[in-house]
Amino acid sequence: MDHFANRNRLKLRLGILLFIAACLVRRVHADYLRPNRTYVVTTYETCDYGIWAKPGNCTDSSGNPSDCTIGDWECDPGDPPDDGAYYYALGTTVVERSTTHTDPEATISGTIHCPSQGENGWCIAPCALSLSAEEPVGGASILLIEGTQNGEPFACTASACTVNLTEGENSFTYWALSSYGDSTRMGQNSQRQDTRPPVIDASLNGSLGENGWFVTEPVLTVAVNDPIPGSGVASGAGTDGATVFSIAAPYRITEGVHPITLSVKDHAGLTTTLEDTVSVDLTAPTLSGNYSLPVRNGYYKGTISFYGSASDAMSGITEIEIAPDGEAWRTVGIGADGNWSYSWNSLEHADGSVTPQLLARDRAGNETILTLPPLTIDNQPPTLTGDDIRMEHAGFNHGLLAFSGTA
Repeated sequence: MDHFANRNRLKLRLGILLFIAACLVRRVHADYLRPNRTYVVTTYETCDYGIWAKPGNCTDSSGNPSDCTIGDWECDPGDPPDDGAYYYALGTTVVERSTTHTDPEATISGTIHCPSQGENGWCIAPCALSLSAEEPVGGASILLIEGTQNGEPFACTASACTVNLTEGENSFTYWALSSYGDSTRMGQNSQRQDTRPPVIDASLNGSLGENGWFVTEPVLTVAVNDPIPGSGVASGAGTDGATVFSIAAPYRITEGVHPITLSVKDHAGLTTTLEDTVSVDLTAPTLSGNYSLPVRNGYYKGTISFYGSASDAMSGITEIEIAPDGEAWRTVGIGADGNWSYSWNSLEHADGSVTPQLLARDRAGNETILTLPPLTIDNQPPTLTGDDIRMEHAGFNHGLLAFSGTA
């Protein structure tokens, strides 16, 4: 029959395609054949033929005698064409009959499975196109599913397969080849996929002190992007506590402790958030100091008491140092109330004038140095000498005696 002849003409071509597909599943791409299932069946039948006639003597329209024939028939006389008519067979003949048939088409269906739907039609989790083809005609089967993904061919040697989507836009066409000798109708699907959140690149430009504190006003610079291919950045913003600021321009951070939050969103609805605390201390500590009163006449000896207070409103005091003689520094304990004291044995230093110095350091590394008024140390007693008195008259002296010496 003709439709089986058409199928046989494609058998060799399909066999070659299947061999190639077995080697390169993702790159086979035959021409789209379209459904072709209409065919003509021709049969030949041997049957009788004859005529219909009227009984009695017959004449034509001119009154001349006729054979009384009123019609002919083939294979089946049918109903009498006139009352009283009769028929008879004259012989046999071969009759050719042609019938048009259309077999049901093979079909293919495609469904995109998105496990997590985002915004604006984007899928935000890896998704796939599931393809399934069916052949309704007995004796025929699906040989190959093929199509294109963003213009690139794909194929699989089964009646069902799955094609993973790539990032960005995905446009599919697909069909199935049948051993019947044709293909299904072409199907189409499209889906956008973005599984990668946007990226935030933030940098702080400023002088960093100690313990993570900045000692100048840092400038925050933010750059955002969405991995390509993707849905693209839709919006972004920053917050400094309750203050909202634009990330499109550099943002200067003033003195204080700032909870900074940066957030960016792409068109698929994926978001990225960065949070950090930026601490800025621009102010040096406040420091005061004094020392005890002199022993006598403005002179100091023995132990000298130093005392004072220190405070820092931002990062807090971490250390007090003192150099009683202005040279050798040592650490001083500080109380919770900020008061400090230190006792110095002035015997460690030679007598003379010294200029005490104080230093306060906060957690950010800011320092304040305070120079106290000079003080004079006198720990050594004076040196005293006396001259001998000349003795008279056997070791005895009389009258006014004169003593002399040095001090």
